[in-house]
Order: sequence, then C-alpha cells, then structure tokens
Amino acid sequence: MKGKIIGIVIVVMLAITGAAGYFTYQKAEEKAKQLAEDIIIDEENRKDEAAKTHYENKYFSIDVPEDWIGYWDVIEEENSLYVDQILYRLSYKPPVENYGGGAEIYILDMSDTSVPLSVYRASIPDYAEEVGVVSFADYDVFVMEVGGGFFWDGGAKITLK
Repeated sequence: MKGKIIGIVIVVMLAITGAAGYFTYQKAEEKAKQLAEDIIIDEENRKDEAAKTHYENKYFSIDVPEDWIGYWDVIEEENSLYVDQILYRLSYKPPVENYGGGAEIYILDMSDTSVPLSVYRASIPDYAEEVGVVSFADYDVFVMEVGGGFFWDGGAKITLK
C-alpha cells in the first residue's frame, strides 16, 4: 500500500510539475514573442527617426540635428544646361522668424576631358565652393549656401562617398 501511495504521489508530482513546466514554457514563449515584436518596433522607430535627420544618395549623405526634424527638406533636379549635372536644393525653415537658410549642392560629371574647365565653371554659380570629388567617379561636388546657410557649425553635415 505504501508503494502505491508513493507511486501516486510521484505521478501527481510529475503531473503538477509537467503542467507547471508547460505553462511556464508557454509564458516564456509569449514573453519572447512580445520581446521580439518590441525589438522590431524599436528598430523601425529608430529607422524612422534616423530618416528624419538623414538623407543619402549615391554621391553624399547629409545629417542634420534632431531639432531640425520637420523643418528641412531636399529637392533633386536634373540641371544639364552645359554639362551633365544634378542639383540638390536643401532648405531649413524653423518656426523662428528670419532664422532659416538653405544650400544648393551641384554634382558635376567632369569625366569628359574634352570639355574646357571654363564650361564646367560656367554651369555653377561663381560663389559656389568646391567640397570635393566622390570616391567612385569624376563627380565634383560644389555647395552654395544662402540665407542663414545650411552647413554652419552646429547645423547640417555633408559626407561625400
């Protein structure tokens, strides 16, 4: 009789532990799924926030301060009057009066050596400053700032590729 009681106790113990173990596993699985969903949502939110302060194309990338979110934009235009050129118009329009600014970025394809430098120079404003040449081709990058500017200390940063 004592053996039967011990056997029953063992079976009941296994049943309780097994059920508890199963429910613990289910809760752990639910928590793991929720954690994975939270991580994915956090990653998407981080990417959304980064997109609000970052612009990138094959020639350069631009990063702006977080307090510029919602107050800046980039417009791309083909501008091939004399030579192959792309123009990017950047603007910063904060809610503070007389505080905005902007810039124009000119990307010139200077690979055609038969074109005189004077023709390239004539295709951008005289006061545009050279930023540099991209690393993968003969594209020269020039910037002209207007108003309060765009790439001032504490403002946007440009990085050539």
